[in-house]
Amino acid sequence: MPKKFIKSLLNASRGIVHGIASERNLRIQVAIGFIAILASLFLKIPRIDFIIVLTLSFLVVSLELLNTCFERLIDFLSPYYHEEFGNLKDMMAGVVLLSAVLSAIAGILIFYKPVISMFKEPYKLISLSDILIVLDVILFAAVVILASYAFKKAIKH
Repeated sequence: MPKKFIKSLLNASRGIVHGIASERNLRIQVAIGFIAILASLFLKIPRIDFIIVLTLSFLVVSLELLNTCFERLIDFLSPYYHEEFGNLKDMMAGVVLLSAVLSAIAGILIFYKPVISMFKEPYKLISLSDILIVLDVILFAAVVILASYAFKKAIKH
């Protein structure tokens, strides 16, 4: 891979890590998305439903990152409160809220039946391969987080 492309990937990863490290709402949304993805694997939901959960989880996190950038840019350009800038920030926060509401509604519709059936037939729920998949996902997430922090320290702008 070209060196420039790798540097771009590292910069993007550093931006994501910085956002997660500095924004409480982003950490909450990442955690909820991670739980939804793990629940999807654990409950063996259909592939199309899993794709929807994955897409909506990434959408909410992406929009929150965009909202954070937008708010910081406005704060930088105008350190003093201005009503119109306040309205812009509120509208952008509204975009994130709409995506979170959409995700919650979709989550209820997707997870309702699998959760109910889990309590009716718990013996059908988990197998060794399911446990290994969950452990793989957790291990992958840990590696990505640790690598991101390492890159954050190693690569300076």
